[in-house]
Amino acid sequence: MKAVITVIGKDMVGILAKVSTVCAEKGINVIEVTQSILQDMFAMIMIVDISAATVPISELSDEFDTLGEKLGLIPENAWNFLWVTDFPLFEYSEEEQRYVACHHPFTAVQEASRETMTSDRANARARAYDMVLNGNEVGGGSIRIHTPEDQYRMFEALGFSDESARAQFGYFIQALEYGTPPHGGIAFGLDRVAMLLTGSSSIRDVIAFPKTQKATCLLTDAPDTVSARQLRELGLRLRETPAANPGTDSGQEAKTE
Repeated sequence: MKAVITVIGKDMVGILAKVSTVCAEKGINVIEVTQSILQDMFAMIMIVDISAATVPISELSDEFDTLGEKLGLIPENAWNFLWVTDFPLFEYSEEEQRYVACHHPFTAVQEASRETMTSDRANARARAYDMVLNGNEVGGGSIRIHTPEDQYRMFEALGFSDESARAQFGYFIQALEYGTPPHGGIAFGLDRVAMLLTGSSSIRDVIAFPKTQKATCLLTDAPDTVSARQLRELGLRLRETPAANPGTDSGQEAKTE
């Protein structure tokens, strides 16, 4: 799983080293770094792999916010926007031992990567973009594939044969064959914008019914147990697996059908 770390502020010695140190301490692998200096302002975009991170991403975000405050990189009443582009189109999955789509297999490829996307997957770039405000992602989107030829090329890069692509996505490819105009979009997170406008330190402060880290609702106590009558109304039943024999590693669990 990848993430983007952005740093914008007055240039000073040691910014990159301090950010890299936090990453190393938290088990984060730095993949790529781009940085630039304009007059006395410093801007850096760091792409990192957080698959082996030793802390939750929320705690990691707080850590970088604290670092930014210590370095004086978070001025009050300032609104700094930037676009993040040139996202990788693919990433290698150690679990599946193959390249998979970073976002989804319907994102268009950049023109420069069109001819090499099946032979050089590691360097293929997507026509995807994020808008970042004060280090917080507030919007993201992409340009989508709109021709069957490009969609087949994408499936080929992911290891699909034409037959398997047709079997799983035939309806979609057929729609493209009828003619689809170029299209794309962006989705903004209004709750994140509200958090920044109100000066809140947590997005939970501006969400009407925030969930806990265990995905429970503090207002309704959902999810909760259900009655047998409710299960019957929904056509569900619970099935318990046999109890584990002594000396085995399997346990007992309840499943729904």
